[in-house]
Amino acid sequence: MSTESPIHDEASEERAAQSAGQETETTDTQLPDPKARIAIEGYDIIRELHRGGQGVVYEALQRSTKRKVAIKLLAAGRYASKTAQKRFEREIELVAQLTRPSAGR
Repeated sequence: MSTESPIHDEASEERAAQSAGQETETTDTQLPDPKARIAIEGYDIIRELHRGGQGVVYEALQRSTKRKVAIKLLAAGRYASKTAQKRFEREIELVAQLTRPSAGR
């Protein structure tokens, strides 16, 4: 049984993919222009909360529930590498498991 963290495992997988010549995430991903108007059906974007290496997080109002939410968009969108997509999906799975009321969901 391995005691390594999932982050370390993902890094190991990425290094193995690179040495095998497979597609890997690049670090020169273009983030959306902060002045660009973002439109997501069913949501009103209020403001940008944070920009990071993986993407951008926006505060938004979900119209159907009138609830404030945070929406994270992958920087490269549909052009993201398979590694970046898997990492993003894993983050979604982990956040969905959180049970604290103050935790983001």
